[in-house]
Amino acid sequence: MEAKRIVEGYIEFCLNPDNVVSSWVRKLCQRHLDDLERASQPDAKFFFSEEDARHVLSVFGHLQFSQGRWRGKPFELLPWQTFVLWMAYGWRRVDNGQRRYSKVYIKVARKNGKTEFLAGIGIYGQYFDQEEKDAQVYWFATKKDQATIGFDRQKAMTELLIRKSPGFATKARVMQYRIRGRGDNSFTAYLGQDSKGEDGLSPFYGLCDEYHAHPTDGMMHVIESGMGSRVSPMMWIITTAGVLPDGPCARFEKICKQILDGVVESDDVLPVIFDLDPEDDWQDEKNWAKPNPGLGASVSIDFLRAEYRKAITEGTAKQINFQTKNLNVWQKAAVAWVKAEDWRANTDGLTRADIMERMKGRLCFGGLDLASTQDLCTLALVFPPEDEGEPWYVLQWSWAPEETIDRRARLDAVPYLQWLNDGYLTATPGNVTDYAYIKKQVLAVQSMFDLHSVGFDRASSQKLIPELIEEGVEMQPFGQGFVSMSAPSKSLEVLALSRQLEHGSDPVLAWAMSNVVILADPAGNIKPAKNKSVDKIDPVVALIMAIGQANQHLTDIESRGGSPVLIINA
Repeated sequence: MEAKRIVEGYIEFCLNPDNVVSSWVRKLCQRHLDDLERASQPDAKFFFSEEDARHVLSVFGHLQFSQGRWRGKPFELLPWQTFVLWMAYGWRRVDNGQRRYSKVYIKVARKNGKTEFLAGIGIYGQYFDQEEKDAQVYWFATKKDQATIGFDRQKAMTELLIRKSPGFATKARVMQYRIRGRGDNSFTAYLGQDSKGEDGLSPFYGLCDEYHAHPTDGMMHVIESGMGSRVSPMMWIITTAGVLPDGPCARFEKICKQILDGVVESDDVLPVIFDLDPEDDWQDEKNWAKPNPGLGASVSIDFLRAEYRKAITEGTAKQINFQTKNLNVWQKAAVAWVKAEDWRANTDGLTRADIMERMKGRLCFGGLDLASTQDLCTLALVFPPEDEGEPWYVLQWSWAPEETIDRRARLDAVPYLQWLNDGYLTATPGNVTDYAYIKKQVLAVQSMFDLHSVGFDRASSQKLIPELIEEGVEMQPFGQGFVSMSAPSKSLEVLALSRQLEHGSDPVLAWAMSNVVILADPAGNIKPAKNKSVDKIDPVVALIMAIGQANQHLTDIESRGGSPVLIINA
């Protein structure tokens, strides 16, 4: 079908109120039609060049997909992609004939072909855009490893074009770290904040995939500031939502929406935002087409349904991932975690004493949180299942200074005194925790159970840890960042949601779990956020470290002939 008819059909579809389309896309379509009408006026600032729009589309007609089952097949643009290219390259300025748009912001959900699309734009920018010679095209991200993802797609697409077209082979040369031109000084490269020598660039195109992950606009500024000597340079941003709702991407998106609302006047930004609308229920699948314009083509409803089921059943990380990546909903980095009713369901009525008796001599792993000398310190143990279907048993011991217990019971209504009377909390004399009490309990645990190892925060007591090591306890440092905490945090969440824990209705642990606010990073890692949680979460942190110790060491134990155990993979 001829390109103009595809675009007109897409606009007609989007403006039909009976169709499921994001309001921001409707506004963009109407803006385009209004601009076409204004272009016929004598004082028009812009005109539309169908010739320029068709040129970029004709180049895409020669490209091939670079990856997966579609590799080597013709790059058939989806209607939304044709619409974007038509507008980005068709609109020109009346005063100098140059392109109207210098910055394109596309927010579209995962699996809608965004990286392949950007790779094709990179090829066009380096070899076929007639505005400039010796074009420099840069993929950029917060880290070079991220920037190479799109760069490698463009490399593969360029190699396919070389094989397909002998004439193009005389223009392009693919190298490990650059895609170079033959007969000119053009190239495509990639940059991260960890790259050296970012100064002195002269980009013609900037390609930013997943802008949501950028904590600052430093890299964007580096690329844009180098474009000053170029005629009609272009910055292409394509992204999903993320977990930095106050980051540079979210801030720029807000400006883009103000442009579409007519609040901010900006003629050089093309905002293409495939979003749910504020009133939309994210769990209603009839709304999922809004952030997924490729639904039924590049992404299937069955795939989205499968991802949705994970979001509902597999915990916070999966829900954040589904909402940000598949539905384009910005999420706060810190969110509440396991619901109280889900946590309470993880017991068959056993008491703490029942668990201790049942677990005598059993293999266990520990986590020791000594975060505060003036409030809670906790030792947690997990006992992995020896038979399939058996739960993970949990025990914890917490300590606090007497003065803290009295103050918190009096001022904060935290039932420290009740926990003290029931044996779930131990008081140490004075206003700071006496680590001798903790040492005594760790040694008691070592004699009662088969204690493999205890994970501890590296910032813990410099006195207690060496003493425990001297007593023969295997003490292993456990990082508190995303790298160390994410996997066991996800494991704990999976165990809790699937009711595979037996915690004996420990009230201290239940209280701490109800306090937890979970922190997520752009890569989908999670960890408990002590500085954002409602109250103390030390028992949960200790439990996460214990699960981390278990997941880290169980394979080694199996290889030495130990009992078969179940490893939870989050």
